[in-house]
Amino acid sequence: MNEIKLMFTFLLLLTTIFCKSQDLVRPGTFSYNGTIFKVSISPLNADELFISVQNAPNLGSNPSNINGTPVEEILPTMEFKNSYDYNNLLLLFSNYSTLKTDGEYIKMTFSINGSGKLNKIYSYVYGQTKITQQDFGKFYQKVLSENTFRIRSRYNNHHAIKFLYRDTTIKFNDSYQIPCKP
Repeated sequence: MNEIKLMFTFLLLLTTIFCKSQDLVRPGTFSYNGTIFKVSISPLNADELFISVQNAPNLGSNPSNINGTPVEEILPTMEFKNSYDYNNLLLLFSNYSTLKTDGEYIKMTFSINGSGKLNKIYSYVYGQTKITQQDFGKFYQKVLSENTFRIRSRYNNHHAIKFLYRDTTIKFNDSYQIPCKP
């Protein structure tokens, strides 16, 4: 009987430890609060991981012209402003000090609509990142829901555009250089 209690206690302890450990971002899929992420080796840099959302809405295609003006003529007149403070979000990562010491980063390409609302975010992280799936999911959803761009263009024709892309990189430690392929 004592052996059974001891075995049960050991299994309970092992399960508790396993459930508390958080998986790191690695190639494959994971989900966080209903968002399904696909992680693969970056096609641009084999030392990075590319993270995309699998269950994001299909955006269709942009119009070829707006009010008789070709979109190609509207794009150069656009001005973008993003004053979102990503640095405050970095402190929410459970292993922030490790990520800072290791010089980790998150490169992001935002898909935004003509009103400045984010549609989705494509991300790149270091291939051997110590960012956990849960922390990344929380970060993604917070940025997606809170961040917006201010956009201006001549005659405000940009509002009909379904998606545009803007890039940014945030670093856990500004003194580190982000590696890039030539």
